[in-house]
Amino acid sequence: MIMPASILDPWTILISDMHIGSPAFEQSRGQFREFLEEYAIYAHRLGILGDALELAGNDFDTILSKEGETLDALNRASENVGINYKLGNHDIDLPDRFRSLFPHISVDEPQWKDIILRKRVGNQQAEPKEVHKVLYAGEEKDGMLFDHGYVYDHYFFDNPHRWHWLVRLGDNIERTAGIAIKRTMAETFRNCLAQMAESGLVPSKFAKDNTIGGPARWLELAARDAALYEVYYDRGEPRIRKRYKPLRVVAFGHTHHQTIKPIYDDILREEGDTGAVYVNTGHCIYGDVCFTVIDRKGRVSNYKWSDAKKML
Repeated sequence: MIMPASILDPWTILISDMHIGSPAFEQSRGQFREFLEEYAIYAHRLGILGDALELAGNDFDTILSKEGETLDALNRASENVGINYKLGNHDIDLPDRFRSLFPHISVDEPQWKDIILRKRVGNQQAEPKEVHKVLYAGEEKDGMLFDHGYVYDHYFFDNPHRWHWLVRLGDNIERTAGIAIKRTMAETFRNCLAQMAESGLVPSKFAKDNTIGGPARWLELAARDAALYEVYYDRGEPRIRKRYKPLRVVAFGHTHHQTIKPIYDDILREEGDTGAVYVNTGHCIYGDVCFTVIDRKGRVSNYKWSDAKKML
């Protein structure tokens, strides 16, 4: 059973996938600043779980000139609340100038680390857990793991720049033709991918059914692996073993699917509650500002700012 966090006690707030600098963020810009200035500054800690800036489709100077007021609001917030920023696949190329312009925002630099991954996730089963050395910014502390999550996506774990061309194409379509045209094209593209997934031509994560490889479920499986297993070393060789005590919370971004649910030992049947919780923070685009609250008692809840501000 997941005990909801008190929105009046935001010890830790988690956000991700703002994509500041993209057309999609423009609809959330006002809400995001309001969220920072009226709520986030009262937390003990604000964790940004990646893809804060849309550097896949823009250069940093363009974002600065276009979203200077937004970044100023984030900078002011960092003077009142500790901000930890983990990089995602869209902002992995964060320039050093960001660090000098925003000195109070702590950027967690990716380090080469051995973590547990599955190379491919199929419809009803996944490839075995393996140890892979990847650039990883995930933070495990006090029984919780925070990370963007792209390294668990087999499309990106070895190359976070993959498909950046598609991001640039989508942003250009949205700027010139509008959101409705882009969404229609994106839906057509997703339907094609779903049909190809059913034929085995592309990974089953693109399928529309509720399989272990279906939309967002593969990251839930990654959360389960991270919560229940750990890497240890036998004569210098990395191995996998079951944790003596599971992690309490595993939080990711990346998928844009705001989620909170128990981590089950059997993900498909949702059997064997491990006592751990999987959280996905969602996104801050297209008029939404989604976030996660962890209160002082370790309770966890997901909110949207449009609803949450009515409770304050």
